[in-house]
Amino acid sequence: MEIKFKDKLQYQADAINSVVNLFEGQSILSSNVSIMSEDVIDDQILITPIEGKGNIFNLSPQDIEENLLKVQAENGLPLNEKLESYDFTVEMETGTGKTYVYLRTILELNIHYGFSKFVIVVPSLAIKEGVKKTIDITREHFAKLYNNINYNDFIFDSSNMKDLETFMEDDNIQIMIITIHAFNKEKNKINQITEKGIIPMNYITRTRPIVIIDEPQSVLGGKSGKGKEAVKTLNPLFTLQYSATPKDAENIVYQLNAVDAYNKNLVKKIEVNAFIEADYQGKPFIKLNKTKMNNKGKRTADITLVKKSSTGLNTIVKKC
Repeated sequence: MEIKFKDKLQYQADAINSVVNLFEGQSILSSNVSIMSEDVIDDQILITPIEGKGNIFNLSPQDIEENLLKVQAENGLPLNEKLESYDFTVEMETGTGKTYVYLRTILELNIHYGFSKFVIVVPSLAIKEGVKKTIDITREHFAKLYNNINYNDFIFDSSNMKDLETFMEDDNIQIMIITIHAFNKEKNKINQITEKGIIPMNYITRTRPIVIIDEPQSVLGGKSGKGKEAVKTLNPLFTLQYSATPKDAENIVYQLNAVDAYNKNLVKKIEVNAFIEADYQGKPFIKLNKTKMNNKGKRTADITLVKKSSTGLNTIVKKC
């Protein structure tokens, strides 16, 4: 079965352009970066540079702040009083193509500004595999849409640090998918010095990657902020947070919430026919009274129903 993707959905184009327009005025640039590697040859330490490419701004904070206010005004969003961080939020309801949108945003940012290093941070293994699958099945679609644009993607594997070298060295678009749990502790292998005298994380940080956070409410660690601190160790040029239910959202640039998605017919609608007990006198019926979560995390419900017994139809309340 072949999956066909639509590339002209206006709400998706609006979400993509809202991010791209944040950096209006940015030149197509890349920076030269390097990291030193140590090798022991004939009992002597030989230090050699490993060179690569990274992202770089030529915009001032004031330029970006002005662009942000312009984007927010065009999208009818509350205007920032001040740009205090380069963490930007895109709110998109589940089922509206969030992953597709941020993958196309990656390609657009490269075409417009030359940005080439991207890290997608996810909260779980399941979402990691889902993102990789989406990249795989959209590759042909994007090749047609963007004239065979070249990009490499991989899931971070602590047993294969060679991918990180390629991430830094290669001139083409590099997309790494990683769970927050793979780098949020000092004991993680990515944060440990190797026999070559290199901390693998440095292959990433030297490039100033653009960090895309999928479901930031789960990745960033809530009130503890541990996830947020871990993301900072990636040394991002800026972050893009994509969520259906953002919490403490910073610098919102686009919003397609549940109500918007419903009104635009972008998600399935459920219609409920209301009824009252009097309408069903003498006939079987069932009514949900309330639901609640018990102390073991299990959801229970109280229902009213008509049960047929030897004495006839009887109305009872039951927990299930």
